[in-house]
Amino acid sequence: MKPSVMCVTREAITDNFSLTNLPNEHIHFMNREVVDKIPEVGRMFPQIIPVIAIKKDNKYLTYARNGAEGRLHGKRSMTVGGHIDISDTLGSDYKNYRPTIALAAGREVLEETGINHVFTYHDFNETIWIPDGDEVSQVHLGLVAIVETSQEIKPNEELADLQWLTKEELIHSISSYELWSQYLIENYLV
Repeated sequence: MKPSVMCVTREAITDNFSLTNLPNEHIHFMNREVVDKIPEVGRMFPQIIPVIAIKKDNKYLTYARNGAEGRLHGKRSMTVGGHIDISDTLGSDYKNYRPTIALAAGREVLEETGINHVFTYHDFNETIWIPDGDEVSQVHLGLVAIVETSQEIKPNEELADLQWLTKEELIHSISSYELWSQYLIENYLV
């Protein structure tokens, strides 16, 4: 059984959505299988996902999807990250979700790339919310951070066919990327 994951009420997701002013009562930990498998519930309580683009020497890490999210297999991605499990709240103040998000992001980056990076919730200034997108996008809200690193990447098995690409190369091959990566390429890369 999958652990409960951090979700946010859909009513809290507005055009000026920000972690800084999000009241605690809009954050809930819900059974991941329920919010994944019952679209109506997932759309009412999107799962919060820290998504991190890794940048090194003016190039971004990209890879072919072959991990746990089978609905995205066959696409390329330029972000790492994942769900915020209820176990990420251990040792933290359950009522203050911001440090939990930062800890979960650091855990995910370390697990997927071997990069040790300490996040704060201030690192997540942008969001990806595409409620009319594909079935994965409809039930997730992405919190975006871009991390510059000089560390060597030690990818786990979920990251295949690693490539480092410039923004221009990403734009040229944008159609081969999952929807969130396309959104990131079009809106947030510098």
